[in-house]
Amino acid sequence: MQKPVLRPLLSSLPVPARTDYPIKDLAGKAIGEQRSWSIDAVCGCFGMYDSGLNCCCANCCIPWYTYGNALKYMGGGSIGATVSAALPTINYGDSDAGRAAQQLANLNAAIQGQERREMLIRALGLYREGSEGFFLRCCCGPCVQCQEIDTVMLFYRDSLGYTDIKYGDCSGCKCTRFYSQGRVIPFPDQIYKGESIGPYYPKTDLPNGYHFDQGIPKQGPRPSDAPNPNAMARGIK
Repeated sequence: MQKPVLRPLLSSLPVPARTDYPIKDLAGKAIGEQRSWSIDAVCGCFGMYDSGLNCCCANCCIPWYTYGNALKYMGGGSIGATVSAALPTINYGDSDAGRAAQQLANLNAAIQGQERREMLIRALGLYREGSEGFFLRCCCGPCVQCQEIDTVMLFYRDSLGYTDIKYGDCSGCKCTRFYSQGRVIPFPDQIYKGESIGPYYPKTDLPNGYHFDQGIPKQGPRPSDAPNPNAMARGIK
């Protein structure tokens, strides 16, 4: 039986061999290909994966938080990125100062968002692009965020193997995170020792959290903050 083509871990290889898409299942059937953004930046949100009530809530009601979580799923999220995406959603009023504050918030979101977009392109292993992301963000920031969130979700589905990935249930305020088999998918810095990065990867003991580079998980520079509940129960640190 043919094994799926995986992107290798970089625990010991200084310069790994590049593994290109498409990822294949056990039968050798291609199940995903991702070298460009999964949807168009303009009006592409109607074609998002797992579109529905949960997706609508996640990307319309609190899009800045969903966007911040998507960045965390690639190992590059931060409070600053989430806050910069949230500031343009504030109503600053109709005064001259309010309009100026709104424009500054939009400009800051475009600049910060472009930096994170470039990070995502490298992390996901996508084809490089010019400055179109910045100008698209100036015109329609929410659409660009949807494009990036959807691409991260498909990366987790196709490259890591969460084939049933979906948004959490909005009725339980869970829609900003990705779920698989009824459980929340952990962020890279929340993986316990002995857990797998994804169904397509074997279990491994990573001493640190990890991030992605060209679609390949790399160990992070700092120890993960996530404890192992089973080890804690046995009194093992």
